[in-house]
Amino acid sequence: MFHTEIIHFIQSFETELLTKIFLFFTALGYKEFFFGFTIIFIFGVDFKKGLALTHVIIITGLLTELLKQLFSLPRPYHVDNKIKMLWTNKSNPSKFTGGGTDSFFGLPAEDIIQYYRTKTGTIFGLPSGHTSTAVTIWGSLILLYKNNWIKFISVLMLTAIPFSRLYLGRHFLGDVLAGYLLGGLLLLFFYNIYYKNRFRRFSSRSIKYSKKFFIHLIYLLFTPLIIFVIFPHVHTELSGALLGINFLLVVFTAKGFPILYSSLGKRIASAFTALVFFSASSFILYFILSTLLEQTDLLKFVSTAFITGFGIWLTAKICAGLKLLHLDHYKD
Repeated sequence: MFHTEIIHFIQSFETELLTKIFLFFTALGYKEFFFGFTIIFIFGVDFKKGLALTHVIIITGLLTELLKQLFSLPRPYHVDNKIKMLWTNKSNPSKFTGGGTDSFFGLPAEDIIQYYRTKTGTIFGLPSGHTSTAVTIWGSLILLYKNNWIKFISVLMLTAIPFSRLYLGRHFLGDVLAGYLLGGLLLLFFYNIYYKNRFRRFSSRSIKYSKKFFIHLIYLLFTPLIIFVIFPHVHTELSGALLGINFLLVVFTAKGFPILYSSLGKRIASAFTALVFFSASSFILYFILSTLLEQTDLLKFVSTAFITGFGIWLTAKICAGLKLLHLDHYKD
């Protein structure tokens, strides 16, 4: 699973068109896409489902990063300088050649693993974050919506995004398979606690069942704090964003979630307005906080939580003021 021969074989079919196609698909696995996707989903499709899906995406990203640090295994282009770095115009600078495994379940050469574990700034590969998040995002859409077009697009993404990582030389087959496994397990977990019950845990009625609501409340609010305290240097901003999203889920569970109009035009206008306003307000708030205060891990955590939570709440207020959604909090 950590053979470089697989990557060499796939890259033997390299063409300029294929590279452009797979660069497009791999771009759908970066934070810029997730940012736009979640805001558009929240303000243009379904507010409650959008926040819950954002929670799932962030959890997936955090667990993926934690596992990357735990395993600390190099990427294909680290172990073999003959692997093409097709996502950039630069040549492969690795000093190693043919450092992949010789057996199916074997790992890359031990000296190469240790070299990159001690090298500052190494971005490890196992599991593939593009794959794990693709499974939770597009798998969630398959579970939530029965539309055949959504299923077709989702299956395409579930195939093309992970394969793009192999073609571009970013991941081993083992990284991708581990990403599928992690994403699948998380999708199964969230299906059972959220999707199967139609998000009843975020219903105002759930508060009546005080014990279950209290347990869910602890999970939502303390998980980001625990992750930050134990792993302060692992994607601090993601932990902060998770706290911001989870706080909104708690507040809206108690008060009721904003409702989008049924009009397609208003939904499009709401999504566009939210994307522009939230992007601008996030940038301004981040610039002010980073300028006035020293950039410590704690500040990054707190500021990202504030920007995410307050930013989405304020954006909802703006959209409501423009009559693009209801803020009279429907309670289900």
